[in-house]
Amino acid sequence: MNTLQTLFLLAAGPSVGKALHQFRNMILCVMPNCSPVFDYADYGCWCGLGGSGTPVDDLDRCCMVHDHCYDDAMQLDECWPIFDNPYTEFYAYSCDEKNKTVTCGSKNNICEMFICECDRKAAECFARSRWNPEHEHLPSDQCREVRSTEGADPSGVARPSVLGGAGKSPHGASQRCQSQNRCCFEIALAECSSAVKSKALNQFRNMILCGMPDSWPILDYADYGCYCGMGGSGTPVDGLDRCCMVHDQCYGDAMQLDECWSIINNPYTEFYDYSCDEKKKKVTCGNKNNACEMFICECDRKAAECFARSGWNPEYKNLPSDRCQ
Repeated sequence: MNTLQTLFLLAAGPSVGKALHQFRNMILCVMPNCSPVFDYADYGCWCGLGGSGTPVDDLDRCCMVHDHCYDDAMQLDECWPIFDNPYTEFYAYSCDEKNKTVTCGSKNNICEMFICECDRKAAECFARSRWNPEHEHLPSDQCREVRSTEGADPSGVARPSVLGGAGKSPHGASQRCQSQNRCCFEIALAECSSAVKSKALNQFRNMILCGMPDSWPILDYADYGCYCGMGGSGTPVDGLDRCCMVHDQCYGDAMQLDECWSIINNPYTEFYDYSCDEKKKKVTCGNKNNACEMFICECDRKAAECFARSGWNPEYKNLPSDRCQ
């Protein structure tokens, strides 16, 4: 997650945690004996941070198709506003505990129904897919080649497994959960810390608004230049793009500090103390911060000041990636 990509999540605040909690509960509905927290945070090529290559098995394919489904949702006109996207949208659904089935509510609007179906189909896909210990913590270099594995579709077409294809035996998934107390998918890891993350990221957003009180830095800078948005490569196209690059690098440096080693003490979850002088539009990091908190606070403060003094050029909005090589 890079500098201004984070703004999509921080803008929603506590909504993120509640929305992700719905998906977690769907998984528990179809697999009540599971504990969907950490065991699938790094599985295969798609269950975890990022995603590339060909899924190694059906479970990995569940994660890939769920990612793609969310991407499709974010292309819908009905899901355009910041609060109508897969990571913040609330929807209505019900769980039949006896039959272990999920039903999306008929009162959902188009966007809510689409996202609800993404989550429902993914939960069902997890339930019928086996967990293979050989695919946990898979080296990333094994995800670059197109390959077919046992149970995988050699064609590389992913959707049938989630949309109702053969998949693996549900008994295998149930047995796995009961015997190893394992469950599914990287979203569970995000759900665990989502309330913490949203509060921490909201601090950065408020710093930006302190320096630019009339700004709306959520949509305009989500895909700008080579570094403001998803990913980051090449040479910054202007001063604003350079702000994003330096902020990314600053977070990267923070995560190398011994004081920022733990999962709670990292740039995406750490709380720090700061103040905003609204009259002067100036942010000051508090002297009570520890070493990690001060480092991260300074990353955000300097980035916010950089944004405030940098011009925005419409020519660099939605810049093609081939111009950043």
